Amino acid sequence: GPYVCAEYTYGGIPDWVPLIYGGDTDDSRMSMRRPNQQWMNAMKTWVDASVAYLTNNGLFAYQGGPIILAQIENELGGDVDPNNENILPNKTLQDYADWCGDVAYQAQPNVIWTMCNGLSSERTINTCNGYGKGGSCSTTWLEQYGQSGRIQIDMPALWTESEMGFQIWGDDPTNTTDYFWGRTARDVAGDVLRWFARGGTHLNTYMFWGGYNRGRMAASGIMNAYATDALICPNGQPRQPKYDHLTAMHNTIAIIARVLVLSPSALGKEIRLDYRNSTEEQTNWEKGKKQLAFRYDNTEDPASPPVLFLENNDPRSVDIRVPSRPATGSTDENTVIRLEAFSAVVIVGGKIIFRSTDVNERALSYRRKTAETINLKEWASWMEPRGADGDNAIADTRPWEQTRLLLASNASTDYIYMVRHIAEVRRYAYGRSRSLD
Repeated sequence: GPYVCAEYTYGGIPDWVPLIYGGDTDDSRMSMRRPNQQWMNAMKTWVDASVAYLTNNGLFAYQGGPIILAQIENELGGDVDPNNENILPNKTLQDYADWCGDVAYQAQPNVIWTMCNGLSSERTINTCNGYGKGGSCSTTWLEQYGQSGRIQIDMPALWTESEMGFQIWGDDPTNTTDYFWGRTARDVAGDVLRWFARGGTHLNTYMFWGGYNRGRMAASGIMNAYATDALICPNGQPRQPKYDHLTAMHNTIAIIARVLVLSPSALGKEIRLDYRNSTEEQTNWEKGKKQLAFRYDNTEDPASPPVLFLENNDPRSVDIRVPSRPATGSTDENTVIRLEAFSAVVIVGGKIIFRSTDVNERALSYRRKTAETINLKEWASWMEPRGADGDNAIADTRPWEQTRLLLASNASTDYIYMVRHIAEVRRYAYGRSRSLD
C-alpha cells in the first residue's frame, strides 16, 4: 500500500489525502502514484507508520506472525505527463517504482516485498495478476520470466490474483459490459494446474469470499455483494460446484507440494504428446503442439513415481497417449486418455488423481433456494438541520470542493446544502453607493 486498487476510488486512499498533503498551485498539487514530492511524502509517512505498527506487534512471518508477504505498489504502469502532472524534474515512472522498493526495504528489510502486474523495483518481486483460458499468468507470463525477466531465474513465481472477477450492477455473466465475472470451476482449475506445471510456487484467489460493501464502502459501479460468483458467497455459504471442485484441486496440490518444491521447475522442459481426435477426419496419431506433459521427480525418493501434469490447450477434445517413460517422451500405445478442450490432469503412479473438468456430481446437484418473502427490520428516519446558519456553515466568495468543506467544518456527511447570495452594488454620480441584495 497505501494504494491497493480493489475497484475503489483512488484505490482506497481517502479523498482528503491530496488536500492535506498537496496544495492548489501547480507546484504544490499532488499527483498520486507518480514521482511527485507531495505524494511521496504522504506515502512514506503512511508506510513507515504501518510497518512500525506491524513490527511492534510481531505480525511479520520472521517474527512468528501470519504476514508472509507485503506489497508496496499495485499494477503500476503508464507514463508520466510533465505537462499536466506535478512531476519531479527528469523523473520517470520507473524511478518512482525504484523509490517504492527503497522505501519498503528501509522500513522493513526482513520482509519479502512485492509489486504486482506492472513495473517493479530491484528490491521487490514482480508478481502476476490475470485470468482466462490458458491464462496469461499460467502460460505467457511464466514463459517470459515475468515482467521483470527474473521470475524463476532468481525470484519465485507468485500469482497474486487468480482473478475470478466481480459483478457490475445489472450485468449478466453471458454479456458483461465492463469487466468479467462468472468464471467456471473447470476453467479456474485448468488455469491453476497450468501454473503449477510450469513452476509456479504461490497462488492467491481473487476473490475467495464474495465480501460485502456497505454504505460508503461500496465502490463506483460495484454492487454491494462485490463478487457473487466467488467460492464463498457474500452470506458465508459455499458456492457450488465451485467450492467443492476447487477444494479438491487444492487438496491435490497439497498432496504433491513437497515434490514440486524440491524439484527443479519443468518450465521449458515440456514433452509434446501424441494426440488424435477420433470424432473428426484426423484419426492418425500426431505430435501435438498444444498437448503437453510436465514431469516432476521425487528427489527424496527417486524410486517413487513422478508427478505428471498433462494438458490439452486446444479448443477440441482429443485422445492423448500418456508417456510411460516421460523423461524420453516414449509412450505405451495402450495408455490412452481423453482430454477435454482446455483441460488438465494430474497423474501420480499411473493414476489420475485430479482432472480439471471432472466436477463432483453432488456439488453439481446443489441448488440454492431463496425465501420468497423477507421480513425487513424496523426503519428509522430523522431530520437534519439545513440552512446557512450554524456552526457548520462556511461563507466564501466561491464554492468549495466537498471533501475540503467537510474537513474544514469537521463534518461527516454525503450531502451539503449550498446557498448563493448575490449582491449588486450601484454607484451614483454624487458619490454614494447602494447594495441591492
